[in-house]
Amino acid sequence: MAEDFKQPPGQYAIHRPRYHRELFQWLASISPSNRCAWDCATGAGQAAVGLAEFFDIVLATDINKEQIDHAEPHHKIQYSVSPAEQNDFKSQSIDLITVACGVHWFDRKQFFETAKRLLIPKGVIAVWTYKWPWTNSKEVDRVLAKLKDTILENYWPQESKLYFSGYADIDFPFEEIQVPPFTLECDWQVEDLIGFISTWSAVQRYLRVNGKSPIELVKADLIAAWKSSPPKLPLELPLYFRVGYSP
Repeated sequence: MAEDFKQPPGQYAIHRPRYHRELFQWLASISPSNRCAWDCATGAGQAAVGLAEFFDIVLATDINKEQIDHAEPHHKIQYSVSPAEQNDFKSQSIDLITVACGVHWFDRKQFFETAKRLLIPKGVIAVWTYKWPWTNSKEVDRVLAKLKDTILENYWPQESKLYFSGYADIDFPFEEIQVPPFTLECDWQVEDLIGFISTWSAVQRYLRVNGKSPIELVKADLIAAWKSSPPKLPLELPLYFRVGYSP
């Protein structure tokens, strides 16, 4: 898994979209207190920074040191390198655990046991994902579908099935909470979309195997399709959640 996220320094931080403030405000409202949150698999800290507005301390971990090295600094965030399933945090010390687009990579049985140990009674765990990006342009979406379903067909990791199913098939051993709808809305130019897609695991795997980016196979068609649309296209990424209380 780590090989699929070995990218040029800072690329993930630059091109992954930010989550809306309302998501973190809601998570803070359902947490038993707002003292300490743990953002696991933090990447470049996109979710950790959002949590920092509402929590006194945010512990942010990732197994990839390069991600941590390029994470956005914040006086409330304590970044460290560690696997999701093991750390030295104190038992029953955390109010909220978040995993943004990462839990499909974990040994989930072990991670969820760790989460139960760390959460205070009725603490909250929230894991979420979003699907492949689509626009409101049929021409652009046709090119994106070719990239996803044809060119990258044999390069998606096994874990991506859980990702694209919205985590519906994950065994989630917590008292589940109903989640209001949240959507990422991006007003992007074609370069922004190309940068985002370049961070995906299947794209990195294709590049590692073949020595060239699969995006180059569709880039001309994507730019041509984009020219027939406005310079910026609205792009929606609905978020899919599993959220629950600890015992």
